[in-house]
Amino acid sequence: MKTSITHGHGFLMKTKFSRTLEYHFELIDLRNMLTMRVLLVTVAVVTCTEGLNVKLKGTLESSLKSQNTVNILVSFGSSETVLNSLNSKSFLNRNERLNGVKSILSAQAVKIQKPVLEFLSSKKLATSYKSFWILNIIAVENADQDLIDTLSNFEEVEEIWEDEIVYLNQPMKSNKVVKRLGQDFGPEWGINAIRAPQAWFQGYNGSGIIIGSVDTGARGTHEAIQHAFVGKYGWYDPHESTKTKTPTDTNGHGTHTIGTMIGTNGIGVAPGAKWMSCRAFLGNTAELSIILSCFQFMFCPFDVDGTNSDCTKAPHIINNSWASGANGVSLYKAAITVLHAVGIIPVWASGNEGKNGCNSTKSPGDGNVLSIGSVGQSDSVSYFSGIGPGGFSMLYGTKPDLVAPGEDTLSAGVGSDNFYIKYNGTSMATPHVSGAIAILLQKNPNLTYDEIRKVLIAGADPAQGPGLNCGGIPESTVPNHAYGHGRINTLQSLTLIPCDCNDKDCKDEKCKGSSASTQLVPTMMISLLIFKLLHSVIIL
Repeated sequence: MKTSITHGHGFLMKTKFSRTLEYHFELIDLRNMLTMRVLLVTVAVVTCTEGLNVKLKGTLESSLKSQNTVNILVSFGSSETVLNSLNSKSFLNRNERLNGVKSILSAQAVKIQKPVLEFLSSKKLATSYKSFWILNIIAVENADQDLIDTLSNFEEVEEIWEDEIVYLNQPMKSNKVVKRLGQDFGPEWGINAIRAPQAWFQGYNGSGIIIGSVDTGARGTHEAIQHAFVGKYGWYDPHESTKTKTPTDTNGHGTHTIGTMIGTNGIGVAPGAKWMSCRAFLGNTAELSIILSCFQFMFCPFDVDGTNSDCTKAPHIINNSWASGANGVSLYKAAITVLHAVGIIPVWASGNEGKNGCNSTKSPGDGNVLSIGSVGQSDSVSYFSGIGPGGFSMLYGTKPDLVAPGEDTLSAGVGSDNFYIKYNGTSMATPHVSGAIAILLQKNPNLTYDEIRKVLIAGADPAQGPGLNCGGIPESTVPNHAYGHGRINTLQSLTLIPCDCNDKDCKDEKCKGSSASTQLVPTMMISLLIFKLLHSVIIL
């Protein structure tokens, strides 16, 4: 009995245990199935991600689908971290800073780019390539999918972009006018509107300041601008198809903008300033790699043979009357950061797509630059003037920052050495501001970008917009995305700046027993307050 019962009990226990095991194994099988499914999904996601190649940016992948090869820019990471570390370093003067920053950026590029440059060299590829230290980038021509995939596998490579096409802000219309040397010219309407002549009468015409032009080049022999060419370190043509040794312009756009900045015969804002030029555009377009070549030249100029670089020859201001086809482009943001690091003031046109309404301001005019729109003689925003907000409005506020005369602008043309022509466009408004900045810097060359921006804003006159409400900001509010803070007034901004107290010729009462830097900030703060009060009165 006992045995029977024992066996019976033992049988029952075995049966329950067997069922428990079955349930356990079924549970394990279910878990395994789920695990396998998760693994399959994970593999699919990884495969999908690998197919996309997260290092390929912008339009590159779509371009590769429609063409066998693409010109590319291989980025090894932004220089912003390196540049931010420079804030803790002190430089005795601007020249020392230019040389110091260039040395640091060059060393960084040599170190990080080395593996990729060795690879490109060893493969004896049919493509050509060029290294840039200014943004830690290598430009590669005619790269196919295999080469791009190989380059993306280098751990040093962070991003690969298509070498995009950049466009001039084409003038909206032109009206040919010829003037002859020897005639008595009064200042053009735009020069008078921003009160530049009154600044000249006080002895400020931009003397000692250099403005760089990244554009279509320049007719260096034109009567209105030939006097102001800087000479040996003032010209670069990066195009292999041309490589001219002297300033040349077959388009006319660059010559016209330079004339507005520094021209004589009544066409220029700062006729005492000097100009230098990089020929970025052949026709109406340029590759971004060519633009980078120009920025690198502007940062540290060299002679016409491409040798004997001298960073101390860098301009104080760079005028840019062009734009990309999009906003929020990060590559421009990095380049602009480099310019700020060495005290070069970037001035950009807001673009000529204002007829499209809000958000028509394109990069780089939507970045950390002085973005300039256009007004006519009644101070109303031109119908073509680019309107914000841009792609970086959360970082840099309303764009454009300011407006300036951009309609019926008479300046130097390329038809002959005494040929003049009228253009309309934000391309024409922008050099009015570059010239005005040259006048302000003559009074105090130590002013920073932020200080220049503040005095231009504080001195600006009211303007009138097209009646839009862009970015949720009505045009009754200043600043807004139609005309920013207003139309520039050179004289009013000039009066806000004490001259450089270290200059023996400075007679400013504010400098006695103090320094210009300590006096400038409170002066501007008071002026900004007055400016806002005036606007409040006008709006009411």
